[in-house]
Amino acid sequence: MNYIDVSVIVPIYNAEKYISDLMGNLHGQVFQKTEFILVNDGSTDGTHDIISEKLSQLNDERFRYFENENKGVSSARNFGIRVAQGEYVIFIDVDDTFTNDFVETYYNEIVKSKADIEFFNISAFNPVDGVTILNYVSNLKNGFHTFYETLKDVFKFKIQGYPFTYISKKELWTEGFPEQMRIAEDLYALVKILKLNPTSVAHYNSYSKYVYMLNEKSALRNNPNADFEGVQTSREIADLFSKGTNDRAWADNLTVGLYFEFLRHGLKRNDRAEVKRYRELIFKNFFHTRMPVLSRLKRIFILVTSLLLIR
Repeated sequence: MNYIDVSVIVPIYNAEKYISDLMGNLHGQVFQKTEFILVNDGSTDGTHDIISEKLSQLNDERFRYFENENKGVSSARNFGIRVAQGEYVIFIDVDDTFTNDFVETYYNEIVKSKADIEFFNISAFNPVDGVTILNYVSNLKNGFHTFYETLKDVFKFKIQGYPFTYISKKELWTEGFPEQMRIAEDLYALVKILKLNPTSVAHYNSYSKYVYMLNEKSALRNNPNADFEGVQTSREIADLFSKGTNDRAWADNLTVGLYFEFLRHGLKRNDRAEVKRYRELIFKNFFHTRMPVLSRLKRIFILVTSLLLIR
């Protein structure tokens, strides 16, 4: 291949259940000026053997395969960024699916908009009940935004941190993903990029070409400390902004938003201790945030409900 426009970066760990289908989906991509960077993050199952066999079968020069010591998903993504040859990068997860024009659409749209990052809608599939959820991230409407405006949309819960919801210029990734974090590291990385480049341009796109699989996302579902680590990451995101500033108040939405999620979970389980714990944290922090009115009203309803059900 003479020239690469897009580098698709895939971190892989113990993915023997998914890797064959994933590689088949990538092989079916109609876009040719791309490379598929597979980074095996020290898998201990049959992942390597399956990849090797599949590479031989497909004989597709767009694939590049690397084996690294196990250091986590952020390290694997950062390695992919370092070896990427494309002007643009896309990050995907090994157990998700996408249409055969996924890469082509992402690339064509960012070239057309001339943005630094192009956000897309996605769908989500829950294999437990077989339900596909459309517009899973948000019902994005086409439009341009500065990175500062997009940062506010993150804090308004309109834009999520999922790295497969966007294509971006490789040059933005000078600092990469935080390798010390295990939960919401992708959100932290996105917020930092948006903060460091406040006048760069993002474009939102209503197209949905990617399906996020909701079952057993390993880092989140299999980590008993996920709640605690999620809060720690949200606080580190807030610490990117000076205390007492309006930007910090907006950033604090993420932490308080998590408190409300944990409060809801406690209510579902009728866990009095958990409800009381997070309700106390909410009372300490909620009214210092800058949430949009509708988001604030929804959360006040949850708070009032908790007071009525559990005293």
